[in-house]
Amino acid sequence: MMSSIKYVLLGLIIGAGIAFFWFNRQMKTEKIEDGEILVERIKAVKKLIVTEGYFSELYSYKEADKYFYDLISFEKKALLVVKGKAEVSYDLSKMDYAVDEKNKIITLVNVPAPEITVQPEIKYYNLEEHTFNTFAIDDYNKLNAQAVSRLKKKVEKSELVEMARNELERTLNDIQIVGKELGWKIVIPKT
Repeated sequence: MMSSIKYVLLGLIIGAGIAFFWFNRQMKTEKIEDGEILVERIKAVKKLIVTEGYFSELYSYKEADKYFYDLISFEKKALLVVKGKAEVSYDLSKMDYAVDEKNKIITLVNVPAPEITVQPEIKYYNLEEHTFNTFAIDDYNKLNAQAVSRLKKKVEKSELVEMARNELERTLNDIQIVGKELGWKIVIPKT
């Protein structure tokens, strides 16, 4: 009797081992990742980036759905850290100029307005949502747009634009010096 129990236990152990190896062999995880980069459009630009600034902001968002005369509310909250690189540039393709080859004079007629671009990096921290009031994709898109808009307004109010004007004047003065060395006079309107 004792020997038959040994054989049954031995058979169960061997069977369990075979089943374990069989299921492990069957449960292989296969990952396939595929991605293609498509060039949508390539465009030649004539932009002069004169200043860069790095900004950051802590942005807090809170929304509550209230019911029954504001007795019951379901809140959702988010804390965002918005960092961004802001560039102030001038589109030189919008610059108008007149050339007088006989007298060797180049006159800049129109200097374009500065353009501000913001390249944001948004990180979400401390997301809190209620079962009945959750964040949807549209909420994230709205939060991202608001955060970028706030950052752009912050850039516009900063001294970055004034620094860009000063740097453009220095650059145009350098162009005048080079033009003078080549025997040309470059007339630049006051910005």
